[in-house]
Amino acid sequence: MQRLVLVVLLVVLPLGTAFSQNLTFGSRDARPVPPWLHRASIYELWLNAFSTEGNLRGAIPGLQRIAELGATIVYLGPIAKRSASPKASPYSIADYNAIDPECGTEQDLRDFVAAAHKLHLKVMLDIVYYHTAPDNIMMQKDPAFFVKTEDGKIARGFWPQPLPDFSKPEVRKYLADSLVHWSRDFGIDGFRCDVGGGIPESFWVDARKELDKVNPEIVLLSESDRPDDQLEAFDINYNFNYYLALRSVLRDGSPALAVRKSWESMHATMPKGARLLHFSDNHDWPRAVMLFGEKGAIAASVLNPPIENRLRAL
Repeated sequence: MQRLVLVVLLVVLPLGTAFSQNLTFGSRDARPVPPWLHRASIYELWLNAFSTEGNLRGAIPGLQRIAELGATIVYLGPIAKRSASPKASPYSIADYNAIDPECGTEQDLRDFVAAAHKLHLKVMLDIVYYHTAPDNIMMQKDPAFFVKTEDGKIARGFWPQPLPDFSKPEVRKYLADSLVHWSRDFGIDGFRCDVGGGIPESFWVDARKELDKVNPEIVLLSESDRPDDQLEAFDINYNFNYYLALRSVLRDGSPALAVRKSWESMHATMPKGARLLHFSDNHDWPRAVMLFGEKGAIAASVLNPPIENRLRAL
């Protein structure tokens, strides 16, 4: 029996015409995207909570149900080999090019992707380049891979994790090559880039060029609301400000006008034609039903898609 605990449904909303009659849009155009991304819906899948097996092989039978819900993209939480530390987070990556044994094998991933594609589902991987695990393999192979403090120690980021040094061409190439590896060797269709805004935009532009050589229809989702992301590199950004405005209304009793103001601000700053990911649930926050109550959670879901009158919620 499938356990759908902690599985989050997300909906991609392209910028449209709602509230736009009196707005000044961003003057730049977002990069074009593959046709399959239009009106897409993303289903976030955490292997350890999706099946009794808790791995790629065990998740394959559940893909049929995801397709029946109307999703078009399956977004897998990080499956790269994580730190050997007890209870390590899946966002603490020890080897960017290997699958964590708890998730399965390379053949399991190939079979998962093949099964998804047979159901007309795209597969997106969560990748974590902002920081690494303290025991990342590059610690031994090349300590110069990491940012150093003035006293020569390895620098840590917002989370106490080592930071790759994106000022070095060899670091950028290593990480871009990892993206190519997953897309070329496993048929991955897209990447959700954790803390995408914490990494230089120029890296993502260069990585996009390498990915385009493999498959020009690969999609990049930035966990960021940085306006420049969709000019050359990314296809989608999270719309965090809209979620926070929605939360302030439904949970804290703020005037509903806050939602409109958020929408207007977004239209004024993001490039024309930009695609934004709207959500009422996100694994970084408590579930909507806990924050807003049952009726409020339903309202949050309803208030996402109809704004554009183009998408449906799952």
